[in-house]
Amino acid sequence: MPTNFDLLVAAKAVEKTFAKRVKALETQVKDEFIEKYRNDGTDRMRSTVFDGKAAWMTMKGGKPSETVTKFQMTDAQAVIDWMDENRPETDSFATDNLAQFAQWWFEHTGECPDGCKVITYDTEPTEPTPALTVKEAMVLPVLQDNPRILGEVNELLLGEGEDAS
Repeated sequence: MPTNFDLLVAAKAVEKTFAKRVKALETQVKDEFIEKYRNDGTDRMRSTVFDGKAAWMTMKGGKPSETVTKFQMTDAQAVIDWMDENRPETDSFATDNLAQFAQWWFEHTGECPDGCKVITYDTEPTEPTPALTVKEAMVLPVLQDNPRILGEVNELLLGEGEDAS
């Protein structure tokens, strides 16, 4: 008679195997969906077996490239020298928060203090990505009533007795 520990060990082994196989299948389906999106613009799909409100996949839009401006202090001593030349306006807060103050100064006056630089670059665009939604409360009853699909899912998740590694 198996103990609770034995059941836990078995359940964890099955859980890990399930997770690996589900991840592989999800990757395959998403890759196919991306290919279809690129080929003909299809940006959503629904199950033909389960209610259309039970599960679907949509393409979440990617982001275009953006121009980013980044402020960076490159030489603290040069900033201090710049501060000395611009006293008393630069004294109070700046000594303890030099980099933040230099950035604040740039953002509010447009002047880039000595020892600092502004970097502008374009970000890489991102590709659209599939987003899967599954409402298990709607899917599971249909699955339970359809032994053929249930068998295929069991075979996918548990295999046909082959080594699960």
